[in-house]
Amino acid sequence: MEGTVFKNTIFDNVKLQKLNFEFSYFDNIKMNNVRLPFPTIPYIFNGLQYLMHTKDSIKISSAASENGSISVDEYLNNIDDLIVFYIRTQNYFPLANILISQEKYDQAYAAILAGIKFSMNHIRNFRLVYYYSKLLQITKHFTLTQRAYIYDMIIKHSNLTNWRPLDYYNFNHYINRIRNTLLNEIQNDFLTVTLNTNILCTEYSKISYLYQAFENIIHLIEEDQKKKIIHYIEIRHNSPHEFFIKAFSNPAVLSLLLDAISLVCMGIGKIINLHNEKKAEELEKEKISILQNIENDFKSEQFNYYKQQNEQLILQNALLKKQLEELNADMRNNNIVINNINYHISRNNFGGVK
Repeated sequence: MEGTVFKNTIFDNVKLQKLNFEFSYFDNIKMNNVRLPFPTIPYIFNGLQYLMHTKDSIKISSAASENGSISVDEYLNNIDDLIVFYIRTQNYFPLANILISQEKYDQAYAAILAGIKFSMNHIRNFRLVYYYSKLLQITKHFTLTQRAYIYDMIIKHSNLTNWRPLDYYNFNHYINRIRNTLLNEIQNDFLTVTLNTNILCTEYSKISYLYQAFENIIHLIEEDQKKKIIHYIEIRHNSPHEFFIKAFSNPAVLSLLLDAISLVCMGIGKIINLHNEKKAEELEKEKISILQNIENDFKSEQFNYYKQQNEQLILQNALLKKQLEELNADMRNNNIVINNINYHISRNNFGGVK
C-alpha cells in the first residue's frame, strides 16, 4: 500500500488490520464498520488527523484487547504512550507525524531533523529520508526556508560520510526525488540558469572552482540585498560539463542575481565597464549580441524594469562591482569559458511564463 493515495474514497464494512498502510495518504475518506491496523496508523499521511476529527464507525486492531480491537477514542488516549515508545526506539517518522497531528510543529520539525540524521548516518535508509521530505512538503506549516535547510543538511551529510558504494548508489537513486519534494514542488518565484562550459570531465579542479564561484556570486547578492536566496546547483556530467542553478526569491533579487551571473560569466569589461563615449543604445546592442543565445521566457514589463534598475545598481555599488570583476578575472585566469547561458524566471503572481 506504500505511496497509495486514498482520495474521495469510501471504505464500507471491511477489515484492513492485516494490511500495511505505511506511507499511504488519506484525503477526504469515509469509513463505515472498518477495522484498521494499530501499528501503521502513525505512518499514514493525514491518518491521525482523520481519526481525530471523524465520527465514522471505526475500530483499531489491538492484541491487548479481549475482542481484538479498541475504539478510536481508546487509541487516541494512548498517543502519549506511543510518543514515549517512538522516542525510545528512535522511530522518528511516526513520532513527527503524531506531533504534527497535535500541532506541535517545532517539536515535529526537530523530530524530522533527528530522523533524517539517524537515517543517513546509521541505518542508511534514504527511502525513509524521502518520506520525511514528503511529510515536510504536505505540512503547510513548514516554510520553504525550513525545507531548504533540510535539503542543505542532507547534502552536507552526504559529503561528510564514509558510505559503501551501495550506499552512494541508493542515495543517488533518491536524491532527485528528495530535492524535488523539498524545493521544486512549491509555488514560489524562481530562477533557473543553465550554463554550458568548456570544462572536460577530467578537469576536477575547474569543476570545483566554478561551483564555488557560483556560490560566491549568490552570497554576494545575498549580502547586497540583505536577503537569503534559497538555491541549489547541479553539475551535469555532459562533455563538456554543464551547470544548472535554481534559486528562489522575489523577482527583483532573482533578476539581480541573473545579471550578476551573466556579467561574471560573459565578461565584466564587455558589459559593466562603461566608457563615457558609449551611448546607452550602443551598449544595449552589444549586450544583445553577447547574450544572443539566452532564451528569455519572462516577458513582463516589471521584470524588464528590474533588469534596467539592477544594471545601474551594480554600476553604482563599487564594492559589488569590484567583487564581480575579481570573480571574472579569476575565471579567465583558470581558462574557464561559458559558451552559452539559458535562463527562465517563473512568477507565481502574474503571467508571462511559458
